Amino acid sequence: MQKLKFIVFSLAMVLPLSMLSISTVANEQISPISQVPALKVISGWLPYWDDSVGANMLISNNDLTSETMPFWWSLEAAGTAINIKIKSNTTTLTRRTAITSRLQAAGIQVIPTITDGTCSSGPSKLPDTFKSDSRRAALVQKIAQLAQAENYDGIDLDLECFMYESRLWSGYKASWLSFIKDLSKALRAQGDLLSLTTPPIYSDTSGYWVYSWKEVAPDIDRLRIMAYDYSTGNSKWDPSDIKQGDGAIAPMDWVKRIVDYAASVVTPAKIWLGVPAYGRNWVTSVTGKCPTVGDIPNLDRATWTSAELPGKLAALGFDSTQSRFHVTHRERTMQYIREFIGFDKLGVEAKCTVTRTVWWQDSTSHYERLLVARKAGLAGIAIWRLNGEAPDTWTTIRPYAQSVSEQPLNVELVQDQVVDFGTPIQITATFKPATVLPGNRSLAEIAVTLEEWGFEQKAWVPTALSAVTDSSGIVKFSISDQPVKSYRVSTLGVAGIWSAISSKTLAPQIRPILTLTSVPKSPLAKNGVVVTGLVIPQPATFAPAAVLPSLKNGDTGVAVRKLQNLLRVKPATGGFYKLTEAAVKKAQLKAGLTDTGIVDESTWAALGIKTEKQFAALTPVTKVSVSSKSNILLQQKSGSKWLTVAEASTAVDGTFTLTWVKPARATHTLRVRVLAQPDLTQLDSQTFDVRVR
Repeated sequence: MQKLKFIVFSLAMVLPLSMLSISTVANEQISPISQVPALKVISGWLPYWDDSVGANMLISNNDLTSETMPFWWSLEAAGTAINIKIKSNTTTLTRRTAITSRLQAAGIQVIPTITDGTCSSGPSKLPDTFKSDSRRAALVQKIAQLAQAENYDGIDLDLECFMYESRLWSGYKASWLSFIKDLSKALRAQGDLLSLTTPPIYSDTSGYWVYSWKEVAPDIDRLRIMAYDYSTGNSKWDPSDIKQGDGAIAPMDWVKRIVDYAASVVTPAKIWLGVPAYGRNWVTSVTGKCPTVGDIPNLDRATWTSAELPGKLAALGFDSTQSRFHVTHRERTMQYIREFIGFDKLGVEAKCTVTRTVWWQDSTSHYERLLVARKAGLAGIAIWRLNGEAPDTWTTIRPYAQSVSEQPLNVELVQDQVVDFGTPIQITATFKPATVLPGNRSLAEIAVTLEEWGFEQKAWVPTALSAVTDSSGIVKFSISDQPVKSYRVSTLGVAGIWSAISSKTLAPQIRPILTLTSVPKSPLAKNGVVVTGLVIPQPATFAPAAVLPSLKNGDTGVAVRKLQNLLRVKPATGGFYKLTEAAVKKAQLKAGLTDTGIVDESTWAALGIKTEKQFAALTPVTKVSVSSKSNILLQQKSGSKWLTVAEASTAVDGTFTLTWVKPARATHTLRVRVLAQPDLTQLDSQTFDVRVR
């Protein structure tokens, strides 16, 4: 009868609790926040055997990623020619096109990787190809044509074969540089990126220096560093080898050394730090005589993805949560012991004890390496391989990515008070965060420019007025210009903190000077009542420019009534409050937009309003009693009410003529009203009596 015993030995048992997992400590002051923009700090490789599932995962996390490298292509030698071949026949053109389209539609660039398959039966054939001008040009053309034909955003090169031939590196370097320069020129000419994936370099002359980061830097758009496989060890247990190779996949000190050199020779923003989404399980000792019949131990090294590793250990009877987070290497590690009891070939009982050590990177490992990368100015981390990472990797990194992303602002621009014509206009802009943010971000010192609508340019034009916000995010302007125009404030934001934003249009409210130049004393009924006058300034000059307004909870006016009409919100009060916000969110979700409740251009578009003309044609639910083109009214007093008997618009010079046709023979009390467009607010009026004969 066989007996099988499991004995677990975990170094975690002798460490203080604070070292068991730093994930809670590292993130305790940053908590996840929904609907907060994040910096896109994750890229990675999509393996061909898992590309569709991996693409779905990327799309669901596209707030954190802007590009990916499907692992689809390989260079293969055919005599002296080099051809590009698909790695798997299951990755058909239809499949590739579908995945590429879906990713790009989600805002994720597709930059497929091409590996070197020319060394399957000997040394790499690429160095000889690079040396030949004609063969190098042919290969460059094939790669560029592939990128263009399949609508990729670029090409990622992962050419590792010749890195193993270090004695020949000096002879390779010049032709390698020529190849990179030629390929870069060809790809950039058609709007594509050149990404280069290489093993690490530590200095100009150490590490895999043949890849020449410093020299290729001007010609590449991305550098992805395979900062892993520091420890690889033997794939099988060898009792004669005292250096089996177990150890950290990517010790932190080693990673920092790589990052420091890379950032010193390549523009840091081009660099992505490769991180391993896997772990390795080594046999580190075997004592006794292992059975060859019955329960036979597997002494091979195992490689598992970070996602599957806890389950693999659980299947063997071990709990990965009993591992420790290595205080120096910043990876998770665990040691366990199994005893195997069986028989040898002669039927004699045999038993041995096998000790294994496991090292792997989890979400905390990736998070900490991201911090190292960002501190050096790098773009972020590149995961090998995507969909192999620990399931909580994205949720662990998201709060940090949100905390360092430029966040949106809301800005409210208001006129402090209505002023008399000729008096300076005081306006106030108040900036506030559009999202609830982790940590504190200062609203002070945001540079703000006052802009005016240029009727000739048909565009917003900066004025000479600019200022910075105070600690409350408030900035004030005093406008003395004549004639009065439409205004807004804009900021380019603050790099790494606030996004750029422009306010809604402000049409200053001014009490104009109304002069009646001709008022009949006793006109004949058949001739009507004709009144002429002059308005300075004329109201049309301070109507806002026709733009699609941004609306949010708390706004009021005609634009809100138009929105409520579109959304069938009843009653259409012209006030943007809970009912209207709920209707906006519902419409946004239906259109596949984020339900912010704020009506921006994308929301208007989802409602079928894409142009200023379409917006202008919308009818508010609450009707006004005069034409929206009129801004001068002649009204007759009837009891306690004023009835409009004539209307007109001011001419360019501010003059107007009002004609009341067929008035009754009587003495009438009349008034002339000046209205502001577009909300028809009364700005000024004059009253007088007329006796019609």
